[in-house]
Amino acid sequence: MRCEDVARLLPETVEGTPVDLAMQTHIESCLRCQAELARYRRMLRALQQLRTRFLEPSPSLLAQTLAALGTVRRTYPSVSLGMINWPSLERDAALQALHARREAIEAEVSRLNTIQVDQQPLPDFVEALFDHSIGQLEAESDWVTRTLEYMTTKPWLE
Repeated sequence: MRCEDVARLLPETVEGTPVDLAMQTHIESCLRCQAELARYRRMLRALQQLRTRFLEPSPSLLAQTLAALGTVRRTYPSVSLGMINWPSLERDAALQALHARREAIEAEVSRLNTIQVDQQPLPDFVEALFDHSIGQLEAESDWVTRTLEYMTTKPWLE
């Protein structure tokens, strides 16, 4: 096993994931990897202390957080304004705007996917945030695609 292989697995090791014999043997014989493991452990302890010492949320914040997780709130994205005013728009310009929206959504999904992959490993709650954001965007992209298909087959509102 090489130092580069060990370096990739050190965050998981610090979090308690069991290591295989080859990795354990390498760490025991490599001062560089021992130092890196010690650095990760110090960083994890510091983060845990930071959370318990400085970032312990107040009871009211905890209650507000739980309420936010369990509540569905109405949102009115800009696409709602566009669809409400659809009859006032010129057909080609309206369809072009929806095409542009779909392209922008696809670019944002790609950007978020890249960030998510580049920042691995991520804590579970951060993975969940990425999954939610990407899922929302993909659902909107599907809606835009269906709306474009529908609107291009219908006579324009006169």
